[in-house]
Amino acid sequence: MLIKSGFIDGNEYRDFSGDEKRVYLMGLMDGSFLAPVYGAPKARIEWLERCVTGMTDAQLVAIIDKFLQANPARWHNDMHTLVYSAMLEACRPYRGE
Repeated sequence: MLIKSGFIDGNEYRDFSGDEKRVYLMGLMDGSFLAPVYGAPKARIEWLERCVTGMTDAQLVAIIDKFLQANPARWHNDMHTLVYSAMLEACRPYRGE
């Protein structure tokens, strides 16, 4: 599947202030939840919805920052794909694994 390049990469995200990280990630999550509007099956994102329900923006930042800290070789990758990878890892119990 071809994924369009994102607006920023991990290096740029790492330079964001805490407020900028929270706003960026909230927007990315909101966009993810709109995927069914564009034809993506709702079942494909239910694990993510279950995982982040009740989570604060600070928790989301902590998850992503931890993932980036553990994966410096990927900092040049598009941030939206890094967030997806981080959430796959962090939300494993919600994915039925």
